[in-house]
Amino acid sequence: ASAPPDPMGGWKKEAKTIYRNKFTPPDSTALINWYPGAKDNLWLIKMYDPDPKQQLVTCEPAITDVLEMGTPSPDFRTVILAEHKMNSTGNLHVASFSFAQGRIVGPVKPVFSDCSTEEYVWSPDSRKLITVRSNDYWITDLNGGTSVQLTRSSQEENGFPQWSPDGKSIAYRVRTGKTFEVRVVSAGGGEVKTIIARPTPTLRTQWWNTISSWAPDSKALTIAFEGALWRVPLDGGSHQPIVKLKNNGFDDVEWFAWSPDGQTLGFFGSCRNGDEPSRLMVWHASTGKLDELASLERRVPKSLFSWSPDSTQIAYFSQEWVKIRPEGILWQMDVEPLLKDR
Repeated sequence: ASAPPDPMGGWKKEAKTIYRNKFTPPDSTALINWYPGAKDNLWLIKMYDPDPKQQLVTCEPAITDVLEMGTPSPDFRTVILAEHKMNSTGNLHVASFSFAQGRIVGPVKPVFSDCSTEEYVWSPDSRKLITVRSNDYWITDLNGGTSVQLTRSSQEENGFPQWSPDGKSIAYRVRTGKTFEVRVVSAGGGEVKTIIARPTPTLRTQWWNTISSWAPDSKALTIAFEGALWRVPLDGGSHQPIVKLKNNGFDDVEWFAWSPDGQTLGFFGSCRNGDEPSRLMVWHASTGKLDELASLERRVPKSLFSWSPDSTQIAYFSQEWVKIRPEGILWQMDVEPLLKDR
């Protein structure tokens, strides 16, 4: 992945896995693609440009000889630099970088040691990280504060930590011997609260596809189970159905998320019949209506569903069979015309 792709879309064979992850800068005019394992691994892909160009975020050789560039912060002012040791563990560092210049512009500072170099999540305000050490979650303050251990998980299997929109709480999933649970803990540490517990799915694919997402008001989680998307309040109130899948022709839901403005819930709806396509849907909170945006092959892996900061675009990763593109394709779709009609 050392050579930039052709601006017309003819990606070189060695660079086709660039579409591993994606991030949208605050102005929603481009996608950032992150390729783990590459020395220089952040690519800027501009959208709606009559002469689209790709720009590589570069790093000094003295840094990349030791560290691997990771994900940028939500405000696109800081980037993770990982120092790998063994078994996907090592030390995490941060450095200031310029989105406009496409390069690191500040000194490299260590932030957390002996942790996973692949699992970490930026806080909404770009000041903290969720980091993982020995299967437990920690909050690391990038301004030099004391790191706080959030969980003590023993042999439980944790996954998918998510910051609440207000940055005050962390939700994550736990697989025990008998149950699948969604738990919440304060970002400052303290009591861990189980929000919902369900029988453990028999297939691991079901574990990964059972998804939770914070509600826009940070007072509830949106969770998929029993054929619907539900609002599950943190205070123990009754569960409220948002979208009943069967009523809309679906058996399952994959990869869903609320738009940043809290007005629209996007998701992939699918059927257990392998011949039926999956569909990318948006549900409008103001009207309760569903709109279909795209139809996709049922058995094709789909992931990395995310909204642009201005809530007008959805980006996702899909591995569909397309003649003139590589196997992995990142699609971007403008949903603003649909939102204006609501």
